[in-house]
Amino acid sequence: MKKFVACLMACLMAVSVIGVQPEPVRADLPPETNVLELTTTASSLNLNDEVTLTLNLKGSVSAYELRGYLKFDPEVFYDPNLRDFPKDVYGYYESGSRECVFYKFNSNTGTSAGSSTLPSGKLCTISLQVKKAVNETEIGFEFARFVDSSGNVIRYANDTTRKLTNTKGKEIELAPATITGSSTVTVPVRFLKNPGFRSLTLKATYDSTRLAFAAVENADSKIRIGSTSAGTGVVTVDVLSGDGQTSEDYKGTAVVVNLIFRVVKPTNTGSNSSNSNGIQNPRYTNIDLSLENVRDKFDDTSDVTTESSFKTTGARVNVILSDAQLIGDVNGNNKIDLVDALYVIQYYNKERTLTSVEYAAADVNRDGQVNLVDALRILEYYNGKITYL
Repeated sequence: MKKFVACLMACLMAVSVIGVQPEPVRADLPPETNVLELTTTASSLNLNDEVTLTLNLKGSVSAYELRGYLKFDPEVFYDPNLRDFPKDVYGYYESGSRECVFYKFNSNTGTSAGSSTLPSGKLCTISLQVKKAVNETEIGFEFARFVDSSGNVIRYANDTTRKLTNTKGKEIELAPATITGSSTVTVPVRFLKNPGFRSLTLKATYDSTRLAFAAVENADSKIRIGSTSAGTGVVTVDVLSGDGQTSEDYKGTAVVVNLIFRVVKPTNTGSNSSNSNGIQNPRYTNIDLSLENVRDKFDDTSDVTTESSFKTTGARVNVILSDAQLIGDVNGNNKIDLVDALYVIQYYNKERTLTSVEYAAADVNRDGQVNLVDALRILEYYNGKITYL
């Protein structure tokens, strides 16, 4: 009985293992070889462009059919068209599966020639129309196999892929800048290169511990500002040409918009003991600008689309935070400590004079006066009782 159970379990395990095995490949099936080639001279991937490729068979093959799947991005291209077959060869494309089928065609009977030889050379021209302009994409012919009249694979062929690059796209580039700010920072946004656009999204990323987005201002009457979205350390602004319905692209290179930021005062995040050496006040920060969703056309429904692909280049804005904004750092040594409170007390007691920069830093509560209230706030900040000045 034990032997019977052991035997039964072994059989069940064998069936289980066999059940998950892939379909075996015929031992006499030739290995994958370089028999297919996809070629193209396409150099433009703008809206409505026709991209053509040639599928070539490198050597004749005796088979009933050649089958394979056309790989392409359906968001970039419409379904392809197959044409320009050699004499007595026919092919078609199945939209649902994206499978292409090629077979020898008997022109006398108007039917398949059955088992025959597919000739060496060009099999067909593959034509695709661009429905979304892009900078680059790929088109390939995959899982190619030669089959007999019963549908059995008699030979596999290689995958072949072509990477396409749009050399006729447009380049748009933002200009870098270096600016100085005090309590607020105004960032002018302008272009170094601008072939013309109907709409785009301007994105600015920044250090939210140093800056806070305040507003955006239109700097050119030829554009309008759309929606603005601000998050922690990032803001996006939609910019459109004219009133949003004009047929003219905006091609200006002057300042388009001004982004306005408020300077954030340094925050004390340490304890009393760790704060004994004061809090560092960085004088420099930066704002990184980039472009997204650049478009250059309105369609018949007045929705913005694009005829060309855009290669975008962003820019960095270097921000120098002037001494006037380093609130509490009266002696200008890049930290807030007891010496700064002492300076304020000495000034209040007429034992010390302050320069205009020192006075602005000492006026912690911004009431236009330097007195013991300011000294007290510096002491509270130094001792960790308040987290900002």
